[in-house]
Amino acid sequence: MCHNSYRGAQPLRPIVLPHLPRCGKRKTRK
Repeated sequence: MCHNSYRGAQPLRPIVLPHLPRCGKRKTRK
């Protein structure tokens, strides 16, 4: 679900940002 939201939700980027680290796609904020 995280991949679908980040790919089909460009305007929701700020809302999916906090959920990105949980998906394991952006582990730079660890």
